[in-house]
Amino acid sequence: MNFLSENNIPFAIRVKESMSIVLENDKVISLATLFRGRRARRVVHSFEGRLPETATPVRVAIKQLKTDEWLIVMTNGDDGKVALNAYRKRWRIECLFGDVKTRGLNLEDTRLTDPGKLATLLGILALAIGWAYRCATRTMGRRTIARKTHGRREKSWLRVGLDALRTSLHASCERALSAWTNQRQSA
Repeated sequence: MNFLSENNIPFAIRVKESMSIVLENDKVISLATLFRGRRARRVVHSFEGRLPETATPVRVAIKQLKTDEWLIVMTNGDDGKVALNAYRKRWRIECLFGDVKTRGLNLEDTRLTDPGKLATLLGILALAIGWAYRCATRTMGRRTIARKTHGRREKSWLRVGLDALRTSLHASCERALSAWTNQRQSA
């Protein structure tokens, strides 16, 4: 974070409750202590301080999630809500990378090193993900994927889409293509 601040690179990084911050009165306090007693889910709490052992100024934005877990994001920006929104957008990208790499398309298994061939593969993967997501939307509509007892979803959205796409391809190619070509999705 020091490097990012020194080079004027904006960041929004999720941190743990156990991390400490130095407040304006030079008191070192853990983040867990800082937001103890705050329970409003829809409210974003924001605090200014600096990192311990440095002069790097930071802002901490804290929000309680529906699961009663705390989302704590540290930023060098001026607004905590902006940092939380940036983190939320980044999290969607992280989920997409997880889908491409380990939960379905196994990009990491490729041995391609030629940049041109790799770019072609990434383009094909982008089309495959779009097609799978449209199949998942057609299959699930507005329903959510059920959760198991440990709290995680039974399947990822991509897995639902890939399963639906595979089933459609086995049944008839026209049915599989209709998920790609139809603009209107059924709910």
